[in-house]
Amino acid sequence: MESLSVFFGQTLVGILSLNKDRSFMFQYDKNWIKSQDGFQLSISLPMQEGPITGGHVRFFFANLLPESAVRSRVARSLGVSEKNDFMLLKELGGDCAGAISLLQNHHKPETPDLYGYLPISDSQADPCPPHELKYQAEGGPGLSACFSMVRNYSANPVKDIQLLLKWVFFNFLIGNMNGHAKNLSFLYHKRQICLAPFYDLIATEIYESLTRKLAMKIGNENRPDWIMERHWERMASDIKLSLKVVKKHLASFCVQLADTLDSTLTAFTWEYGENGLVRKISAATGKRAARTLEQLTH
Repeated sequence: MESLSVFFGQTLVGILSLNKDRSFMFQYDKNWIKSQDGFQLSISLPMQEGPITGGHVRFFFANLLPESAVRSRVARSLGVSEKNDFMLLKELGGDCAGAISLLQNHHKPETPDLYGYLPISDSQADPCPPHELKYQAEGGPGLSACFSMVRNYSANPVKDIQLLLKWVFFNFLIGNMNGHAKNLSFLYHKRQICLAPFYDLIATEIYESLTRKLAMKIGNENRPDWIMERHWERMASDIKLSLKVVKKHLASFCVQLADTLDSTLTAFTWEYGENGLVRKISAATGKRAARTLEQLTH
């Protein structure tokens, strides 16, 4: 049975093993479980003394690896199948994304900085499914699943649900079609979980070669210009929030965004000069915010 040692910084967290049937098995180290600084690596990998098996073990560790075209190129350069997650972890585990490293033969990381670890207080774990299922259209999570996860696991669900709602609004208004579930993460601090700061907040809609459909549907609609008040109503029902609350927060967000756009564009132009792309993003965002506000207040 092949195995890899899983470290957080220079501390052994547990052992990841590859069974004869090619399934993954993970077991926490007893000292990690007893330590006050110990925490579960993922909500799908709860702290326990016995081994943890199942597809979710592979999903978590495979998500530490590169994906898509980068994954293919790296696999080819190593002479490894891009679907062989364990072998890729064996080759790349010392330099994975996030704060975790996987090394062979109980080798200990030389220094935390060598592998680019996050601070101990900011261990990151992604609540996502398999890397190949990050988009809702391909079977990945939608907004309902994401809000449910925050509601069930966050130490402060009220605050984090409000933040997640703003994330949905922002992606919709700026035209970020790539706001999928892999861009959502949890932070662990003293064994408590909270929503991580958002990233990949990009106005992808302005690029003609990219999709015009949202990664996660709003009320069963993924075309931003087709989204009406009834879609927000359905989304509110899906994520178990009152329509009144959703409309109130969305309207407030539209007003705040509109108030910020002109001053931000002016400040950007003053410091960096005129930029047609930035002006195009600002105009498109302002137009969608005004249209949405009109729908909500008609």
